Amino acid sequence: MFSLLLIASLYFSWEDLREKEISALVFYAVFVAFAGLNWSNIYRSIPFLLLAFLAWRFTIGVGEGDFCLLAMYALVYDWEECLLILFLAAFSGLIFSLLYRIVTGIYMKTLPFIPFLTIALFLYDSFVKSNHNILTSVSIIYILVQEIIYT
Repeated sequence: MFSLLLIASLYFSWEDLREKEISALVFYAVFVAFAGLNWSNIYRSIPFLLLAFLAWRFTIGVGEGDFCLLAMYALVYDWEECLLILFLAAFSGLIFSLLYRIVTGIYMKTLPFIPFLTIALFLYDSFVKSNHNILTSVSIIYILVQEIIYT
């Protein structure tokens, strides 16, 4: 299941980088396919789909595609795992943003987030899933890097 989810995430990452949005038709087709494979877990996706609707309807600083992808992740992973993936995505986006600012001197106002969700999915399933103790170290590093950027 992870391989299929990673392939779909890579496709949506490519779309997000290229167009700064994902195709709703393609997303819903992939989502329905995953929902068919994991029908018993569809309830976990509902909050993320509601957040996607709110992001579409109102400007909240996060794109609806990001929440749609998290809804798809929720079909495979439980709440705790989805939140860890979201945390790892935010951390990897923060590191990228920091490095980009150091190298170019330009502050990025927007950042396509789906590629970082994809990186986080890979990191979580490959490394963190087997060892939750790494989360403590990553949390501390995340807080320190955030302090460096915003001071």
